[in-house]
Parts: sequence; structure tokens; C-alpha cells
Amino acid sequence: MLKKILPAVAVSCVLATSAYATPNGFYAGGQLGYSDSDYTAASQGLKSVSLNGTSTQVSGPANTKTEKDHLGGRLYTGYQFNKYLGAELGFTDYGDNKIKNAYGLEGTNVTLNNQAVDLVGKLSYPVTDKFDVFGKAGGAYVMADKAKSDVTATTVPGGAMFSGTVKTKSMDKLRPTYGLGASYMLTNNVSADLSYMRIQGGNGVKDTSLTALGVAYHFA
Repeated sequence: MLKKILPAVAVSCVLATSAYATPNGFYAGGQLGYSDSDYTAASQGLKSVSLNGTSTQVSGPANTKTEKDHLGGRLYTGYQFNKYLGAELGFTDYGDNKIKNAYGLEGTNVTLNNQAVDLVGKLSYPVTDKFDVFGKAGGAYVMADKAKSDVTATTVPGGAMFSGTVKTKSMDKLRPTYGLGASYMLTNNVSADLSYMRIQGGNGVKDTSLTALGVAYHFA
């Protein structure tokens, strides 16, 4: 009798410890967290402007500042091939960057949108049956705005006169993206995750990142 009970107990223990292991197959989820980027008044050349076309830089009396939403979100879907390898497709909205009083001119404001679609490979390591750490790397198709300005300044008695406008121009660029994180299986089908993802700046695109908490459903 004891010989029959012991194997049964051993099997039940194995099933219990692996009950919430990350399943293979499709999954989908969403994340919300803190976003940051280098889209600022300075990086967009909106702090000062050349006077009379010379190297002398001037600005108006108002305080030029950059306000960032800092609230970003990502929706994603993926496929887990095995406990180590997966692939993921995501869409991230990094929020808006608002530049107020460009060139020190009161009311000269511009809003820069920043979004991206990413396709990444995912390498996971199961620390325990429920807890994984992972790294991601791939490409991001960035859809962001940049400032387009034709503002000039000329000398007038008592100071400088500014003329021109500040607008936005959209740019679509492909940039590398990478990140790392950890996930924990809450149930057989639901996991929670914490991750950091970064888009490498270049070719007009500025460094952008998202640190976020997320929840995913596994269709296993």
C-alpha cells in the first residue's frame, strides 16, 4: 500500500509546483507606467534663435519650458515557443511633450506626439515555476513629431523683433529597441510583469523609455 501511495504523492507534488508555470502559446496584455524622452525645447532648437543670421543667440522675455506627460502605455501580443524563447508585437504611446513659450515668446507653444510599434524577440529564464526574468530586443517603428521652425530675429531699437512660426512635422523612423523585466504567474492563465523598454535615439529620433507594470492573459 505504501508503495502505491508514495508515487501518487510525488506526482501530486510535481503538479502542484508547476501548476502556474508560464504556458506556451499565444498571450496578450497591457502595461501602464512612467515614460521619458529627450524631446525637449533644447533638443528641438527652441530655446533661442540667431540674431540677424549671426552666431549671436537671443530669446524673448518668457520662460521656455518643456512639460512631459510621463504617463505611457503599451498594448502587446506575443507567442511563447518554450520556457526560454518567445516573440512579441507591441504598440506604445509615450504621451505628449509640450513645449511652452518657444524662444521665450509668450504663447508660442508646440505639442510633440510620440508613439511606436515594436517587434521583439524575448529570452526568458524561469527562476521558479511562477517567476521569470526576461530580456527583449528588436526593432521599433517610431512615429513621432519634431519641431519645424522658421522663426528669425532682427535688431530693432530697444531689442529684437521675432518673426515666423513654429509647427510640428511627423517623422517615421526604424530604430533599435531593447529592455528587460520580470513576470509572475498569478493563476494558470494570468501573469503580472514589470519591465523597462528603451528606444535607442538617432536619425532625428530621441532616446525614449517606458518603465511599466502590466497584466497579460495566456491563451493556453
